[in-house]
Amino acid sequence: MAALAELRRVFTSVSGGRQLLVKFVMADAEAAQQNAVTRVFGVDCEFVYLMCFYHVMAKVHEKLKDVPEYLSKQVMADIYDLHCADSQDVYDEQVQQIITKCGYATTNNPVEQFNRLIKRDYTLRPKHKIGALFQLLADCCGHQS
Repeated sequence: MAALAELRRVFTSVSGGRQLLVKFVMADAEAAQQNAVTRVFGVDCEFVYLMCFYHVMAKVHEKLKDVPEYLSKQVMADIYDLHCADSQDVYDEQVQQIITKCGYATTNNPVEQFNRLIKRDYTLRPKHKIGALFQLLADCCGHQS
């Protein structure tokens, strides 16, 4: 913390009294580091914490050790794509593509989510005759209840 306070003091003295305004802070997830930055710069700065990409990837690699290799490679590729996004808009679009690709809900409406589940897992999207449809829906009800 003393080093950060000294950095702030030196900047102020060499810049003619201007305050050092921090917008981004990169650190690992250690609470002591975050607390030190908040105590020194948090008074008049609004900043965003960025985790060190090396530490993020090390933790992801650790968590993926029991995941099949093809899936692990896809997860790593998706993370690198997010890391290299040119803008926030590109990043947001890539996140949405990953969520959709993985089959996660893209709506918060539970009725739409359930309808999607029925189409994906039971009817497989084609139209069915009424008798077959009732059997598929009965199977769905049996599995979901």
